[in-house]
Amino acid sequence: MQAFEVIENAWGSGPFMLGEAYSACDAYLYMLTWWARQLPRSPDRMERIGACIDAVGRRSATQRACAAEGIEVRFEI
Repeated sequence: MQAFEVIENAWGSGPFMLGEAYSACDAYLYMLTWWARQLPRSPDRMERIGACIDAVGRRSATQRACAAEGIEVRFEI
């Protein structure tokens, strides 16, 4: 959980980890947040991480990939 807090506190501007542009970092954060959703404080409930996860989930590429894998696209925030 501490790693997610470091990410949350170091976040710059923009909906994605590197600002306005989507990157592999965002896909990786989406995956890590998916795996960590059962933690006592799910990282997708953090303000900046949650906003990023929502933005990644709205991408058509994410929707197609999730459909192909049979997983939910978005988290319950």
